[in-house]
Amino acid sequence: FLKAIHKASNPIENVSNQPIDKSNNRIISLKSGTSIHRIKLDDILYLEANGNYISFATSDEKIMALCTMKDALAKLDEGFLQTHRSFAVAKDKVTKEVHQLSIGDKAIPLSSSYRKVVLEQF
Repeated sequence: FLKAIHKASNPIENVSNQPIDKSNNRIISLKSGTSIHRIKLDDILYLEANGNYISFATSDEKIMALCTMKDALAKLDEGFLQTHRSFAVAKDKVTKEVHQLSIGDKAIPLSSSYRKVVLEQF
């Protein structure tokens, strides 16, 4: 009983006694339908708006969540940049830039209203 009380009074204590790496714990939770997905920020390639939903695209899957682009970008850090009214990208995942950006084989449009801000970042 005393061990349980001691354990409950120190919930921050690391059970495995290994140091916690804060950089790997950048995770967001997204509700998609009836399930909740936990995604590392480093795994997100781009965001795509589709009506009232945002698709968070990773290399493995796309997760649709009910939110606006503004709310989605507020959840993310400064490593993401809006390139179009319906698109935002992870800056470190962009592979090429001409009149549009590419992430792998996906072409991300670059609108004229965001062009100046995006080109200043690259």
